[in-house]
This record gives sequence, C-alpha cells and structure tokens, in this order.
Amino acid sequence: MVLRGETGVKNRILLILVFAFIFQLCLIGCYNEHRGCIDIPDKIIVYSEGKQKVIKKSDKKMDNIVKITNKRFNPKVLNIKKDVSEELINKRKNDALSIEFIYIQEHEMDIIGNGVKPFRYTRLFFPIQMEGPRNEEECFMYYGDGRKYFDNPMANLYYNEDLVNVLWDLK
Repeated sequence: MVLRGETGVKNRILLILVFAFIFQLCLIGCYNEHRGCIDIPDKIIVYSEGKQKVIKKSDKKMDNIVKITNKRFNPKVLNIKKDVSEELINKRKNDALSIEFIYIQEHEMDIIGNGVKPFRYTRLFFPIQMEGPRNEEECFMYYGDGRKYFDNPMANLYYNEDLVNVLWDLK
C-alpha cells in the first residue's frame, strides 16, 4: 500500500531529475554550437595574388576568421574522391584568394556522416575565391600533416562572402 505522501515525494524527485537532465542537454547543445568544427590555429596564412600575410594567434582578426570559417560547415559536407598534390595546393596559393590554418599540435576533425570519418591534421587549406566564375573548389577544405596534404578533401562547404570580404580587407 502506497501512501499519498510517498507518491508526492517520488513525483517531485522524478520531476527534479527530468529538469536536471533537460538542463544538462541544453548546456551541452550550447557548448557544441559555439565550439565549431575548427579550433583556433597557431597561425593563419592568407594567400592572395602571389603574396602571403601571416596572422598570429595573438591577432584579434584570428578569432573572427575562425568563427566565419566555422560557419561554412554544414550537415551535408562530404569527402570527394580527388587526388591532391603539392603542385595543386601551390597553384591555389598563387592563383586564388585562399587561407591555410597551421597547427603545432595534431588535431582531430570529428564530423561524421556522408562518408566523412574522423581524421587527424596539422594543416587545413581553403581556396576561398578563384579567378573567373564561381568554382566548386571554393567550397573545398584540404587537410594534411606537416609533410603533405591528403587525397579526398572535404567538399560542399558553404560559400561565405563575409569571409571573402574579411580576407580582402587584410591586404
């Protein structure tokens, strides 16, 4: 036989546990939303018209560039089958507005889905704006280690005009 008082206490405890669980989920959701896919690099190199500009971690502009770059990721990113050579990367460094994120420590990208599996990297390279009409490669992200960039880059990132404007303003 259950007394009314016991049922009321059990219901209150259950209600408190449910609210505590919901509160934790909200905190986790907020944390992940602001974290982004890419961590702050040790430096960013902006390539434009054959020239380069290095942005150090202490530069205020670094946070803004990383924040806008993180907005380019979406649930539909995927890996594409494409051979990547140093010649290709160097060509993009010379003929496109592009950025390279350099990390001293190895990082892991943990986007999963559409054939994308977690991978480790110390360099990320983004062609941002190329000569002529819009090019699908402007929505690629190449990743690599200290020696080379790997085949099968990520594709289908959002194009972001704000990032283009911020990078052109750095010239």
